[in-house]
Amino acid sequence: MTRTDPIAAEQVADGLFRIPLPLPMPDLTEINSYALVDDDSLVLVDPGWRDEESEQILRTALAQIDRTPTDVSRMLITHSHWDHYTRALDWQQRYSIPVHLGREERHTIENFDLRDGSHPEQVRLLRVSGAGELADSIDSLPLEAYERDHLFGPPDHWVHDGQVLDGGAQSIVAHATPGHTRGHVVYELPGAGVMFTGDHLLPPHHSVHRFRARTGDVAADLLLAVAAGLGRGPPLVGCCPRTAPSPR
Repeated sequence: MTRTDPIAAEQVADGLFRIPLPLPMPDLTEINSYALVDDDSLVLVDPGWRDEESEQILRTALAQIDRTPTDVSRMLITHSHWDHYTRALDWQQRYSIPVHLGREERHTIENFDLRDGSHPEQVRLLRVSGAGELADSIDSLPLEAYERDHLFGPPDHWVHDGQVLDGGAQSIVAHATPGHTRGHVVYELPGAGVMFTGDHLLPPHHSVHRFRARTGDVAADLLLAVAAGLGRGPPLVGCCPRTAPSPR
């Protein structure tokens, strides 16, 4: 896949930039990463897929805001799917940048081992549940070329529901939002009225929300958006009706 459109770090709020990154998959071709920047801190949210093209675009976008990977203070990951997490693990190893991930994602990480097939725990559970034919079908699925040789392991810090994280000039509040994955987390900037929702809302993928009103209920507040940066595509502006997230 070759990206031909201009590379840009798009400013979506004060000190907040959207960085669209390519994906090698046939169905999902792009993910948004976000950079929260001030004079003393640079926080990346969901820095994307670990491949050469994505890294080059991320580096170029950081350069546009006068930063490099060595300036990154920490990386906040909404969930452990490879398009959100594998670049974080790569830069964790290469640059010693701390990675933060929801604590309930530990179940996925602890049960992932390609030596026993691509879905070892799922296959085991299906057999225990009496779905042997389905288990056999899944167990025989080969990995796609873009799924091979990926880093996968624990973060530096497991994030708890309600935990307050250092965002430089702003505090970041983590909210557990299981659904898309067991340990999915959204990150809120209370002072800015912004929330990074990863893949919690599908479809479309609303990744940054600016609130017009607050209900006091985090799950409901996720759906009261005035400006939304999508996880796959440009930001939306306008108030979205409160609806239930689409299951996936």
